[in-house]
Amino acid sequence: MDAIRLQLERAEYDLKGLLRRSDEELRRMPEGYLGWYHSDGRACYTHITGKGDSRERRGINRDPGRIVQLARQDYVHKLQEAAEWNDQLLHGVMREYRSMDPADLVRNMSAAARSIPVQSVLSAKGSFAWGDEDARRRVRMRQLQEWARQPFEQSTYKPEEKIHLTSSGIYVRSKSETLISEKLFDFGVGNRYEQILWLEGRRFAPDFTFLDALGEPFYWEHAGRMDIEKYVRRHRYKMQVYERNGIVPWKNLIVTYDTEDGAINMGLIDSIVRFQILPQL
Repeated sequence: MDAIRLQLERAEYDLKGLLRRSDEELRRMPEGYLGWYHSDGRACYTHITGKGDSRERRGINRDPGRIVQLARQDYVHKLQEAAEWNDQLLHGVMREYRSMDPADLVRNMSAAARSIPVQSVLSAKGSFAWGDEDARRRVRMRQLQEWARQPFEQSTYKPEEKIHLTSSGIYVRSKSETLISEKLFDFGVGNRYEQILWLEGRRFAPDFTFLDALGEPFYWEHAGRMDIEKYVRRHRYKMQVYERNGIVPWKNLIVTYDTEDGAINMGLIDSIVRFQILPQL
């Protein structure tokens, strides 16, 4: 895994999100822009609309909210211009970027060099650390996949609802969980679906359970039926029990939701796997 490429992809993802949010904010703002002039040593602000001969100026000194709003508009325009420039620049970098993933480097080595065991090459005496972390991570990913395949206590609640078969060979309850499971499978992240978790004498079944690099569990809950009052109450209760037992979003819990119309944001799911889950493994 190329850590630098991951950082570049994160930057590209963040830029696209910034462009989307800035565009949404600008659409909510009034047309025109902020102008000003000085009269008797005092700043007089105007709201300028139209162009050329049809341009109009309206004094807005008595409307400080509009002054701030138009100043904010100018700021967001400049932010958007910078983000668009950097997005294009980064896109060009990503297009020309050469992978430093040890697996890719090994494939491009000479036949003679490839004949030497790769672990010997990565850990040769006196070598610097590049690639060691990647080799360790690969071993760790295999260990997690083996851990995920071992027998564990799984929820038996309404097994007839588990109708979606994933690429990892497990059945899940919803299409959103299927998409999350497929994304985890694409990245080779071993996990256990609905492994039983005992808290306060009750059984809970987090959607996905993982083990971090220290062997400590962390969890991913995806809530997809927030339009149903009973589901919302159960979800809220579960979050309260989790928090009382030290399972919280800022430490060892990921919580995602479907949108109001039942859709799932796969850009967000991809980002969570890349930048919240993988770094913990």
